[in-house]
This record gives sequence, C-alpha cells and structure tokens, in this order.
Amino acid sequence: MKVFLFLHQFRNPSAGGTEVYGATLARALRQDGHDTSVVTVERDPARPDYTWSREETVGFPVFFLNIPEAARTGFDSYHDDPVVDLRMQELLERERPEAIHLLHLSGLSTGWLERLPEGPRVVMTLADHWLYCARGQLLDANLSLCSGPEAAKCAGCLGFSSTFVRRPGRWESGTARIDNRWLRISSALRRVDTFVSPSADTGRRHVEAGLVPKDRLVVRDYGFELPAGPPPKDSRRRKTIGFAGTLMYSKGVHVLLEAFAQVKDPGLGLQLIGAWADYHGQGGYRERCAKWLADSRVKELGPVPHGEIPARLAAIDLLVVPSLWPENSPLIVHEAMLAGVPVAASDTGGLSGLVVHGENGFRFPPGDVAALARLIGDWAAGRISAAGAPDRVCPVADDAAFFARLYGEARRAA
Repeated sequence: MKVFLFLHQFRNPSAGGTEVYGATLARALRQDGHDTSVVTVERDPARPDYTWSREETVGFPVFFLNIPEAARTGFDSYHDDPVVDLRMQELLERERPEAIHLLHLSGLSTGWLERLPEGPRVVMTLADHWLYCARGQLLDANLSLCSGPEAAKCAGCLGFSSTFVRRPGRWESGTARIDNRWLRISSALRRVDTFVSPSADTGRRHVEAGLVPKDRLVVRDYGFELPAGPPPKDSRRRKTIGFAGTLMYSKGVHVLLEAFAQVKDPGLGLQLIGAWADYHGQGGYRERCAKWLADSRVKELGPVPHGEIPARLAAIDLLVVPSLWPENSPLIVHEAMLAGVPVAASDTGGLSGLVVHGENGFRFPPGDVAALARLIGDWAAGRISAAGAPDRVCPVADDAAFFARLYGEARRAA
C-alpha cells in the first residue's frame, strides 16, 4: 500500500514528539512492506518559494515543500494558503497515494484536503489542540487555561481587532477571521475517514468542540520501538530528578524549579534536558527562572538528539512532567516507562490516564508548587515509591499493523 504521512516539520526529527513518532511509524510501515513517504514543509532561502524537493536520507522518502517566511508566520496561511493547496494537489495527482495519514496540519494548509477526490483513505492523529486553538495548547494570552473555543474570546486572545480591518480583497473583523478559520478547518475535516486520538481526553475535547464525530473516533496510544532493556543505573550517585522537553512556560518548568528549591535535601539533583523557549512571544522565561537555576544542585544539559534520550533517562531516578496545559500523550512519559523510570506528572489531560498514582508514578495538581514539593520530599525520603511500566507501552510493530488495517478498512462517511 502506498502511504503518505503528513507532518508540520521534519528537517530535524528530534524537534518534537510528533516528528519522532512520524519517523518511527514510517520506518515500521516500510518494514512491513508498505511504500511509505513523509510530506512536510520547510523554509530554505536558497530554494525558490513553493517548490518541492525530495530526499531519502532517513530510510524513506521525504517530500519538502519550501514555504516563504511570511506565509509560515501568518495566522491565515497556517490553514488557508491557496498556493500550498495547489502544490499539494499537484503532488497527490502525481504520486497517487492509497492512504493519507495526517499527523499534523499546521503550516500545510487545508484547502487541498477539502478538494481531495474519492479514493485515498484519510486518517488523522489528533496530536494536540491546534485544530480548534490557534495557540495550540489551550493557554490564553494571560497564560491561563482556556475552557474552549469561542470566536470573540479567541480573537481577543490572538490580539485581533474587534473592528473591521482591510484584508486582501475584503474587510474583515477579528471574530470573522476566527470564524473563517473554523469553517475552513471544519470543511477539511469532513474528508477524514477516521480520527485517532492517543488519549481519551484529547479525543473528548475534539468531539465536544464539534470538529470530530464521535462515531469516527478511535482512542489508541502511540507505538514505540522497544529497547532490549533499560540501561543500568549507577547506584553510587545522588538521587536525580529530571525534566526533558522544551523549557517553556506551558511545560511548567518554573513550577518544578520552585518546588525543587523548597526541598532542601543536599543529596538531590535536578537535570533539565532541552532548549529554552518563549511561549508565543512572551520573552524572558529563562530570566524568570534564573533565581532557581543558581542552585548548585540544578544542571542545565541543553537539548540532546533523540537517540541520546535513553542514556539521559538512565541517569535519572524520577521524571517530572509539570505541564500546565492538557497534554495529550507525551512521548517522554512512555520512554521513561521503557527505561524503568517512574513519572511525576500534572493531573491534567492525557497525563491523568497515562500515569497511575503509586504504580508507574505520581500525579499532582497542575501548577501546585507546594504539592509537588511535598511529593518530591516524600519520594526522596522513601515514603512513597513507584516503578517504570514497560508493559504499558505499545510496540510500534503492533501500531503499524493497526494503521495498515485502518488504511485498508476506512471508508469516508456519506
């Protein structure tokens, strides 16, 4: 079967969970004999805008559509770019895939999907909240958790004017821009045969938002390449807590740092793995955390290639995932399970179902510094314990077989 996986970025597959999973699934499908390729976008000033390039350097073909800077950063172009739509149509008419798997559509436009002819089966994995939240993580401009989409509220969150402003070919208000985005995305999603959500929480939110019909939703977690066994740990070192991911506000890094500072145990260490980033242009996040980073027990390790994650997890005893937004099903949590590392996670989103308190980890209220500090203290003192749970992780071979069946069985609803 000829399968195309669509991703919003892929030049650096270690950039995020969706890219890592996309590469893993593509390899597994290829191993099962399916003609699998990835379709994505990039920005390369050395190449003409809106042109395709094809590479095969990671074990399968990758088609890159070169998007200009202005289009990549414009609100409307992320879901409504007629030139991207044209180029996508040209590619699909030429290559004629039998199945299309949408892992993320941000930056890939949606008009081509609206006009996709009968034939290819279409599956979409619900990676985050981008389809109904332009900011992606349901945190508003005040960094508070949003209850859900409303045109006026979304327009204000994005800083759109409530009055009519001149846009190419028309006058449009901020709420009209939100409504237009909603209509275009809703229309495109009608072409999807089956939606797959890695967590029940994310699936429920898409159904409640009115974008995903409940009878076309399947809840199934990600698949992973299973290691032979967890790497050995050095029992002589101090107890070490770890965080792995983008160091930004929505991930709650400041919550972890403040809680760790309240636990005065000199035998504890904290390792931060990842790059610092500002959330939607709100700068100075690392500076805000500087007072806690000065603690000699805290080590900033920076970003590491995804292939080094198992070794990094072998160097920690507890992974903390203090997210403030309703995460879906973070890959790092599964990777910790495979490494035999328990996880302390915010009790929100898909994390609530993924981490079982007292079994494979612990849960605490999101943003609650005192609760996390107590949890870390109790864990360090041995008053509570948990273990990794590799048996809870789906092998990617099973995942590939599931999707191959789904690609073959999916039929577009009338």
